[in-house]
Amino acid sequence: MHCGQPATIMIAMFDRRAALRKPISIFFNKYILGYPHLCETLDLSATGLLARSFGEPTDLLQSFSMELRLPGERESAWVWAKGVWRAGRTQAFEFSADARELSRIERYVAACA
Repeated sequence: MHCGQPATIMIAMFDRRAALRKPISIFFNKYILGYPHLCETLDLSATGLLARSFGEPTDLLQSFSMELRLPGERESAWVWAKGVWRAGRTQAFEFSADARELSRIERYVAACA
């Protein structure tokens, strides 16, 4: 299994995510009003992710769909995500998806060393 390269970031001292998370860099699409916007994960867990965005509207929707193409997977994982916080181009998201998609993400994160 190929894992994305770790990203270099500062993590906030207070972290509410209880799921295992790893610093993994994967490019993904966040869909805002039907249009894809490129983002990069800074860390990933089965319940959410920390991401860096590249040129997207900042004052629209607080929740949207995301297409995560996990390296080594044939199909994209589709999740609904809700924004938790934002600081400039860095954003934290909480996932809401069916158990199958969340399980795929959880297995991927666990397999990354």
